[in-house]
Amino acid sequence: GWAASARARGRDGLFRARAGRSLRVVALRRMERLWLLAVLLPELSALRGVQRAKPWPGDALDHSLRTADALPATDPMLRLAGLFHDLGKATTQADGHFLYHERAGVALAEQAMMRLRAPGAEVTRVGRLVRHHMFIYTSDWTAKAVRRFLRRIGSVLLPALFALRAVEDTVYGQAQPLTGGCPKH
Repeated sequence: GWAASARARGRDGLFRARAGRSLRVVALRRMERLWLLAVLLPELSALRGVQRAKPWPGDALDHSLRTADALPATDPMLRLAGLFHDLGKATTQADGHFLYHERAGVALAEQAMMRLRAPGAEVTRVGRLVRHHMFIYTSDWTAKAVRRFLRRIGSVLLPALFALRAVEDTVYGQAQPLTGGCPKH
Protein backbone atom coordinates (compact mmCIF):
# COMPACT_ATOMS: atom_id res chain seq x y z
CA GLY A 1 0.00 0.00 0.00
CA TRP A 2 0.94 3.60 0.51
CA ALA A 3 3.35 2.79 3.36
CA ALA A 4 5.47 0.50 1.15
CA SER A 5 5.43 3.11 -1.59
CA ALA A 6 6.51 5.84 0.86
CA ARG A 7 9.33 3.60 2.15
CA ALA A 8 10.57 2.98 -1.40
CA ARG A 9 10.55 6.70 -2.27
CA GLY A 10 12.19 7.59 1.04
CA ARG A 11 14.86 4.94 0.60
CA ASP A 12 15.60 6.20 -2.89
CA GLY A 13 15.95 9.72 -1.53
CA LEU A 14 18.27 8.64 1.27
CA PHE A 15 20.51 6.64 -1.02
CA ARG A 16 20.54 9.12 -3.87
CA ALA A 17 23.93 10.10 -2.48
CA ARG A 18 25.42 7.32 -4.60
CA ALA A 19 24.46 9.34 -7.64
CA GLY A 20 26.47 12.31 -6.42
CA ARG A 21 23.99 13.82 -3.98
CA SER A 22 24.06 13.73 -0.21
CA LEU A 23 21.80 12.59 2.61
CA ARG A 24 19.72 15.69 3.18
CA VAL A 25 18.80 16.49 6.75
CA VAL A 26 16.43 19.17 5.46
CA ALA A 27 14.49 16.44 3.67
CA LEU A 28 14.34 14.34 6.85
CA ARG A 29 12.93 17.29 8.78
CA ARG A 30 10.35 17.79 6.04
CA MET A 31 9.48 14.08 6.18
CA GLU A 32 8.94 14.41 9.93
CA ARG A 33 6.54 17.33 9.46
CA LEU A 34 4.58 15.24 6.94
CA TRP A 35 4.55 12.19 9.26
CA LEU A 36 6.55 10.21 6.69
CA LEU A 37 9.56 9.78 8.96
CA ALA A 38 7.47 7.61 11.30
CA VAL A 39 6.62 5.39 8.32
CA LEU A 40 10.08 5.20 6.76
CA LEU A 41 12.27 5.27 9.87
CA PRO A 42 10.14 4.70 12.98
CA GLU A 43 13.31 4.01 15.01
CA LEU A 44 14.57 7.50 14.22
CA SER A 45 11.19 9.12 14.73
CA ALA A 46 11.08 7.57 18.23
CA LEU A 47 13.93 9.88 19.26
CA ARG A 48 11.63 12.91 19.11
CA GLY A 49 11.03 14.04 22.68
CA VAL A 50 13.86 11.98 24.19
CA GLN A 51 15.59 14.63 26.27
CA ARG A 52 19.32 14.79 26.83
CA ALA A 53 21.23 16.39 29.68
CA LYS A 54 23.62 18.19 27.35
CA PRO A 55 24.13 21.92 26.82
CA TRP A 56 22.94 21.94 23.20
CA PRO A 57 19.22 22.64 22.73
CA GLY A 58 16.88 20.03 21.31
CA ASP A 59 16.17 16.38 21.84
CA ALA A 60 17.89 13.19 20.71
CA LEU A 61 16.42 13.45 17.20
CA ASP A 62 17.74 16.99 16.77
CA HIS A 63 21.17 15.79 17.93
CA SER A 64 21.15 12.88 15.49
CA LEU A 65 20.16 15.15 12.60
CA ARG A 66 22.91 17.65 13.49
CA THR A 67 25.45 14.82 13.73
CA ALA A 68 24.52 13.40 10.32
CA ASP A 69 24.56 16.86 8.76
CA ALA A 70 28.05 17.59 10.09
CA LEU A 71 29.62 14.42 8.66
CA PRO A 72 31.24 14.45 5.20
CA ALA A 73 28.72 14.34 2.36
CA THR A 74 31.15 12.17 0.42
CA ASP A 75 30.42 9.18 2.70
CA PRO A 76 26.64 8.61 2.79
CA MET A 77 26.93 5.47 4.94
CA LEU A 78 28.92 7.40 7.55
CA ARG A 79 26.16 10.02 7.51
CA LEU A 80 23.59 7.25 8.07
CA ALA A 81 25.69 5.99 10.98
CA GLY A 82 25.60 9.52 12.37
CA LEU A 83 21.85 9.59 11.89
CA PHE A 84 21.40 6.20 13.56
CA HIS A 85 24.12 6.33 16.25
CA ASP A 86 21.73 7.10 19.14
CA LEU A 87 18.70 5.02 18.11
CA GLY A 88 19.03 2.96 21.28
CA LYS A 89 18.34 6.01 23.46
CA ALA A 90 14.60 5.71 22.88
CA THR A 91 14.55 2.32 24.64
CA THR A 92 17.30 2.58 27.26
CA GLN A 93 16.57 5.81 29.14
CA ALA A 94 16.67 5.35 32.93
CA ASP A 95 17.24 8.04 35.54
CA GLY A 96 18.50 10.52 32.96
CA HIS A 97 21.04 8.09 31.50
CA PHE A 98 21.05 5.87 28.43
CA LEU A 99 22.84 2.79 29.65
CA TYR A 100 24.21 0.69 26.81
CA HIS A 101 22.23 2.61 24.20
CA GLU A 102 24.95 1.84 21.66
CA ARG A 103 24.29 -1.90 22.07
CA ALA A 104 20.52 -1.52 21.76
CA GLY A 105 21.03 0.80 18.80
CA VAL A 106 22.87 -1.79 16.69
CA ALA A 107 19.80 -3.96 16.12
CA LEU A 108 17.64 -0.90 15.42
CA ALA A 109 20.15 0.57 12.95
CA GLU A 110 20.63 -2.74 11.15
CA GLN A 111 16.86 -3.28 11.01
CA ALA A 112 16.40 0.18 9.46
CA MET A 113 19.23 -0.41 6.97
CA MET A 114 17.78 -3.78 5.91
CA ARG A 115 14.33 -2.26 5.51
CA LEU A 116 15.97 0.37 3.28
CA ARG A 117 17.47 -2.56 1.34
CA ALA A 118 21.05 -1.44 1.89
CA PRO A 119 23.76 -3.88 0.82
CA GLY A 120 24.86 -6.28 3.57
CA ALA A 121 28.35 -4.80 3.87
CA GLU A 122 26.87 -1.35 4.49
CA VAL A 123 24.40 -2.73 7.05
CA THR A 124 27.35 -4.27 8.90
CA ARG A 125 29.48 -1.11 8.66
CA VAL A 126 26.75 1.15 10.02
CA GLY A 127 25.94 -1.37 12.78
CA ARG A 128 29.58 -1.54 13.86
CA LEU A 129 29.91 2.25 13.88
CA VAL A 130 26.78 2.52 16.03
CA ARG A 131 28.06 -0.20 18.38
CA HIS A 132 31.48 1.39 18.95
CA HIS A 133 30.73 5.13 18.82
CA MET A 134 30.91 5.49 22.62
CA PHE A 135 34.60 4.60 22.98
CA ILE A 136 36.66 6.95 25.11
CA TYR A 137 40.39 6.87 24.66
CA THR A 138 42.46 8.07 27.59
CA SER A 139 46.20 8.46 27.91
CA ASP A 140 46.36 5.64 30.46
CA TRP A 141 45.53 3.02 27.81
CA THR A 142 48.35 0.52 27.61
CA ALA A 143 49.84 -0.57 24.30
CA LYS A 144 48.00 -3.86 24.77
CA ALA A 145 44.67 -2.03 25.24
CA VAL A 146 45.29 -0.04 22.05
CA ARG A 147 46.05 -3.24 20.12
CA ARG A 148 42.84 -4.86 21.44
CA PHE A 149 40.85 -1.78 20.40
CA LEU A 150 42.42 -1.79 16.92
CA ARG A 151 41.77 -5.52 16.52
CA ARG A 152 38.13 -5.12 17.61
CA ILE A 153 37.46 -2.12 15.34
CA GLY A 154 39.71 -2.96 12.39
CA SER A 155 41.86 -0.55 10.44
CA VAL A 156 39.26 -0.08 7.70
CA LEU A 157 36.57 1.18 10.09
CA LEU A 158 38.84 3.29 12.29
CA PRO A 159 38.84 6.57 10.27
CA ALA A 160 35.04 6.54 10.05
CA LEU A 161 34.70 5.81 13.77
CA PHE A 162 37.09 8.66 14.63
CA ALA A 163 35.17 11.00 12.33
CA LEU A 164 31.83 10.03 13.87
CA ARG A 165 33.12 10.50 17.41
CA ALA A 166 34.80 13.82 16.64
CA VAL A 167 31.66 15.18 15.00
CA GLU A 168 29.41 13.94 17.80
CA ASP A 169 31.62 15.64 20.40
CA THR A 170 31.64 18.87 18.36
CA VAL A 171 27.85 18.76 17.98
CA TYR A 172 27.62 18.44 21.77
CA GLY A 173 29.44 21.76 21.98
CA GLN A 174 32.78 20.44 23.23
CA ALA A 175 35.74 22.51 22.14
CA GLN A 176 37.81 19.33 21.89
CA PRO A 177 36.60 15.75 21.51
CA LEU A 178 36.33 13.94 24.84
CA THR A 179 38.34 11.06 23.43
CA GLY A 180 41.72 12.78 23.59
CA GLY A 181 43.13 10.53 20.89
CA CYS A 182 40.54 11.30 18.28
CA PRO A 183 42.04 13.07 15.25
CA LYS A 184 40.16 15.97 13.74
CA HIS A 185 38.59 15.40 10.32
